[in-house]
Amino acid sequence: MQLTTTPLSAADTMLVHVPLDQLTHENALAFDTALDAVLEQSQNTILDLEQVAFMDSMVMKKILKSQQRVNKRNGHLVLVRLSPTVNALFELIGLSEIL
Repeated sequence: MQLTTTPLSAADTMLVHVPLDQLTHENALAFDTALDAVLEQSQNTILDLEQVAFMDSMVMKKILKSQQRVNKRNGHLVLVRLSPTVNALFELIGLSEIL
């Protein structure tokens, strides 16, 4: 999976655009691998989920684990431009307050 990345002027921050409309168990491993590669390159990451209309629990778990890894390095993983459906899922399971 190819994630589009853009370095930002803020120190060690990367903007990552996810170019898929669905993140499911079928592409979760590829997403996780691609995201890990980006997270290794930057202290802080902004994950742009504008195109993602649906995300299943497996991908949510992978994002949460990524968040935990970044926090251990004193970095930040921020999710932006979530679709109403994806945002509702994060709120439903209580992750909107964590991420």
